[in-house]
Amino acid sequence: MINVELLTKHPELAENITFSMKGNDLIRFAHELAESMRKTSQPPAPVPPPDPDILLTVDEAAEFLKVSRVTLWTWQRKGILVPSKIGNLVRYRKSDIITAMERRSSK
Repeated sequence: MINVELLTKHPELAENITFSMKGNDLIRFAHELAESMRKTSQPPAPVPPPDPDILLTVDEAAEFLKVSRVTLWTWQRKGILVPSKIGNLVRYRKSDIITAMERRSSK
């Protein structure tokens, strides 16, 4: 049997090799390769928890978007950005801003 690991370390040895194999041997080889990859691979990095939805003031939202307060008001009137109202306070969800900008950029 050909030592595949040796051939991967010295590819110049593989130039003149021709071989045939049965389907069962190919399946066994694939399983052995997958198992060796599993043993040598590192576990996946943990996925960080999503950030809590951050509420931005009108000034913070304008600064985040690099636009004026008037532009935010115009976008609100057109329905591009919909603020959350808490009593008489106006706040914009950062996730809503990002979603709206992604939606606008995909058009």
